[in-house]
Amino acid sequence: MKGILAVIATTLLISGTAYAEQPNYGFEASNINDPIFKEKCTAYTDALTNADADTVASFAPPEFMEKYPDKFPKEVERRINEHKKMLAKYPYFKLKQISVLQNESIIDVKTPQNSMVVVNTWYEVSPKGTIGIGCLFIKNHNNKWIYSFTGKTHE
Repeated sequence: MKGILAVIATTLLISGTAYAEQPNYGFEASNINDPIFKEKCTAYTDALTNADADTVASFAPPEFMEKYPDKFPKEVERRINEHKKMLAKYPYFKLKQISVLQNESIIDVKTPQNSMVVVNTWYEVSPKGTIGIGCLFIKNHNNKWIYSFTGKTHE
């Protein structure tokens, strides 16, 4: 019995570690209901909330910094400032609900680059109010999932 528990514990530890180590740009998911989509969406929103420019930038294609060394950091800062401005209007900002929009999320087996997952987060911002923040994830040419940093539905 102890041996079985040790095997189960080791398996959970290894799978949890592998899952946690996936990059923000170019991660893998088993299907549209994979919890990694919710995790990445909240990680992006948390990075904006905490003004963590490095984490926000980690969701963008790596070549953005190379191609746009002056513009890209300003774009990251603009996103953070825009989020701060929105937060300033509300007394608090607490995650209330998060879900994958099933009717808008698709996996295209024939053309994987047409696949997308839409995650909607609802944040409680006052005792009577909520706001929604959405995340769009698309498949890139390497068949990995990426946050749609540019807002486009295709890479």
